[in-house]
Amino acid sequence: MKDTEPILNMIDKSSAIELGKENGILEPIAELNIFRTLLKHPKLASAISNLLGVLLFQNKLEPKLRELIILRTGWIYKCNYEWTHHYDIAKAFKVSEDKILSIRKEQPDSDIFDDLELLIIKAVDELKQNEKLSKDTACNLLASFDGVEDKEQKFLEIMGTMTTWKLISQLLNSLNIQLEDHLKDWPPDGKSL
Repeated sequence: MKDTEPILNMIDKSSAIELGKENGILEPIAELNIFRTLLKHPKLASAISNLLGVLLFQNKLEPKLRELIILRTGWIYKCNYEWTHHYDIAKAFKVSEDKILSIRKEQPDSDIFDDLELLIIKAVDELKQNEKLSKDTACNLLASFDGVEDKEQKFLEIMGTMTTWKLISQLLNSLNIQLEDHLKDWPPDGKSL
């Protein structure tokens, strides 16, 4: 088996869509390669889909912040699948090309990110390096929402997004799940890990 060869064969799209319907997974999600693999265990696929659904569609966190977390996570965990999918999503939420390119640097350009964005990048890096956030970083993230309605929920969504996409990146990489055929690796400039 080649290093890039998937560990498990995916189920075909029509079966994935049918299993997705039976397990509450929307068709556009069920037909993704990750779910065509995960649907070999429908209850696990459903649980992961529900978690992603909350963080993507039922959230209080600004989508641009969420996408910066996901892009940084995808990049530092060297997850081609995650980076490629969320590159387009980040662009759709108006994350600038400069920020997308800079998020790949060991030290992103501090002059193009605001203080909260820089703190989020630091938190993603710290989570990878230490397997948890320091109390200072966690408290600073929480304090960044002082005076904001749903402060604690937004903080928990940041934590949930960081840890969930870490899990997803590691799952994708460990199972060697490949991009869908219609997607091109590592937009926008071909720079690879």
